[in-house]
Amino acid sequence: RLYARHPDLAQKRAATTITAADLGRLLPEDTALLEYLTLRVGKIDEVVLFVATQHAGKAALTVHELPITDMELRQELKALSTACSDPKLAYQPAANQLWTALISPVEARLGGINRLIVCPDGQLWDTPFAALTKDTFGGDGRKPQFLIDRFEIDYAYSGTGAAAALAARAQSSRKAPANSLLAFANPNFGDEQRFGDKPDIPGQRPISAASRPISAASRHVKKGDRPISAASRDRPISAASRARPISAASRPISAASRPISAASREVMVPRGGKLSQLPGTLLEARSIRSDFTGARVYTGAAAQEATAKREAGKYRYLHFATHGFFNDAAPLLSAIVLALPAPKSGDDGFLTAREIFDLNLNADMVVLSACNTARGEKRSGEGIIGLTWALFAAGAPTQVVSQWSVSDESTAELMKRFYFNLTQKHLQKGAALRQAILSLKNEAGIGGSKTRVQAGKWSHPYYWAPFILMGDWR
Repeated sequence: RLYARHPDLAQKRAATTITAADLGRLLPEDTALLEYLTLRVGKIDEVVLFVATQHAGKAALTVHELPITDMELRQELKALSTACSDPKLAYQPAANQLWTALISPVEARLGGINRLIVCPDGQLWDTPFAALTKDTFGGDGRKPQFLIDRFEIDYAYSGTGAAAALAARAQSSRKAPANSLLAFANPNFGDEQRFGDKPDIPGQRPISAASRPISAASRHVKKGDRPISAASRDRPISAASRARPISAASRPISAASRPISAASREVMVPRGGKLSQLPGTLLEARSIRSDFTGARVYTGAAAQEATAKREAGKYRYLHFATHGFFNDAAPLLSAIVLALPAPKSGDDGFLTAREIFDLNLNADMVVLSACNTARGEKRSGEGIIGLTWALFAAGAPTQVVSQWSVSDESTAELMKRFYFNLTQKHLQKGAALRQAILSLKNEAGIGGSKTRVQAGKWSHPYYWAPFILMGDWR
């Protein structure tokens, strides 16, 4: 009915629901698709897991009722996500319990499997699956086995979403980009007037009420308000801007921001305040640039929204190392924060999800090296409308995004290792990210790196588990 009323939306249909036969053609033999679903059974919300694997070109599908209710799952997820987003907190008990609930019931199906495509539902999008642990943390000196130690872990909106991402790169309408990498790092955010309260301040973004409460933060927070571009609670976005055909769920993550003590890239701006600079992103961008021929990096005042819109379609890889704003009430107004624009430029310096929808990208991958870029509006069973869905609809089959506020220093190191694996070792994207995570977690260097890491400095999942790969892992 929606497409009949709005033919323009029908033209933007992203995918057709796949069948079991399609799954057989989609999945490599070393890959399992895990799709979680919360179902109402009587008065209880139960959690069900569909597991799909492939052998000899045919898909095998099994269904498992997990030994945990939705309410119990919420409590465990809150404990783990809170612990993983603060390097001072103990994450082990919750990580063990969630392995038992989410992975143990299907371990027998995962023999010979090297890659998991995880399709969460609802609050499960807030789960750092990489940090789930099988072994108990006793006093015997054993190291825990993390899920990332056993498997490459990639994410998809659903089985249909995974198929759409894999097919996107082969579409005839896609043009091979002429250039390699376009990066934006450490923009000049301007002074406090950019986030002021006075209506006569040009380019300010109105703030009305907290879209997401924040309990504690690495930067001073008075309220968890986030600036938005075109809409506030007294000026809601139109139905047309929200109407997007979604055949496979978009990216969800939980509603609450998390306490962080280490320096991070979270956007925390009290009214009249200003954004802090991110010096680690300069090192990150310079390191990444050395891995590509013809890479272009914009920093400081040059990291403009207009430049991103004009140039993004010309590059194979897009990398944004900056802050992010997020709006739960109007997710299409979630934005990547870029430099303060020149007066009368017509831009506001915020590249919103709504604006990303209108871009024509040819990139193989977009990396949002910011905070909480995987967040947006939850829609149980459908996922969310947020930055990752916008990027996919704009033409990027792969996105690398974060699930919580990230450390500026460790993120720069993780991204350096990720791109080194991608360009110098020629690993596929999913494998390159996994190897970067493992080397950071285990404090192993990379070829030619002079990095020296203090023992145990980055062993906590806070440093290595926030980034996930959505879509095409190849």
